[in-house]
Amino acid sequence: MITNLKFANKKGKVTVVTHGKKSAGRTRQHLSTILILAGILAALIVIVGCTNSATPSTAATPRAAITITDSLGNTVQLDGPASRIVSLNSDATEMLIALGAGNSIVGVTDTTLKNSQLAPLIPNAVSVGTWDAPSVERILGLKPNAIVSYSGYRLKNADQFERSKITVIYIDCNRLTTLRSDARSLGQMTGQESNASRYIRFFDAWYAYTTEKTAGTVLTPVYVEGYSDYMAQGVNSSIGDMVLVARGSNIAATESKSYVKVTPEWLIKENPSVIIKVAPDPIPEGRTLDSYRQQVADRPALADVSAVANGDVYAISGKVVVGPRAPAGLPLVAAILHPELFSGTDPLTALDEYSRDFVPGANSTAAVSPGI
Repeated sequence: MITNLKFANKKGKVTVVTHGKKSAGRTRQHLSTILILAGILAALIVIVGCTNSATPSTAATPRAAITITDSLGNTVQLDGPASRIVSLNSDATEMLIALGAGNSIVGVTDTTLKNSQLAPLIPNAVSVGTWDAPSVERILGLKPNAIVSYSGYRLKNADQFERSKITVIYIDCNRLTTLRSDARSLGQMTGQESNASRYIRFFDAWYAYTTEKTAGTVLTPVYVEGYSDYMAQGVNSSIGDMVLVARGSNIAATESKSYVKVTPEWLIKENPSVIIKVAPDPIPEGRTLDSYRQQVADRPALADVSAVANGDVYAISGKVVVGPRAPAGLPLVAAILHPELFSGTDPLTALDEYSRDFVPGANSTAAVSPGI
């Protein structure tokens, strides 16, 4: 059998090649091989195409919505983890840092930026003004996807925020009784749930340590004074919560208020065994933590009060009794109220752990005076 194959050359001319039987057989084999290879290639193209169409691109993947509950019980929904946060609450700012979200903070208050301990840990933050009346214009310019404020204080320009359709999330982070839930909410808000769980474990460990140490002990009568002279810390104050856990009897708790203005005469009548003065943080320039303690101990009107007469007057930093450091402050308060139970221990270990694991430098300033 003769097979004629035609091939076109570059100039378009057709060349006819005549093969015998042997040549024709080889040609059919070549054609079969080519057809098989072409079929395999087509199959691969189909498979790859199907694979690509089944795998969505990263850009097309929608972010999962996040629902959190704030300190007022409000349910707030975000499109996804907040990556640009304005924090008008210094305690929430510290909690965000503790949870590993410090770089997500783009705006804070003037006072927070002046805090030499926290400011280096929020490198992307700029000032938005005061905590109670921040600049709406500055905040809008930062394009935040979350704004955090205190629940106990309504912003003076809250109406402007509402008109601008800016959602303010109220999360306190300032009381021992709510720190666990506040940490969990901020962890959800920022996608830092694992770090929030780690903080809660830290909280639980030192809470358990303190309650186990003081279980069954007699309550110690204590007067706790805030930043102002004769301003007693009563029920529902952060240190009031801590005194209760640490087996203390807060003599101002019967007043049914968080903060109560008292008189020297009242204090003499109540005659507490221990006095704790809460000092501001940071300490004003020219002052020391011990100077706040001495200021109380040197009041002539209190000379006969048991705490003063026996030298049981202490000063404690506000940072370890209000805010995220409160779990670390709990053993300090307990050691002040029950020194015999903590003999041979170092109550500052908790603060060292907090500084190592959550907020670097938190243990760099004095927490209590005199040392315990």
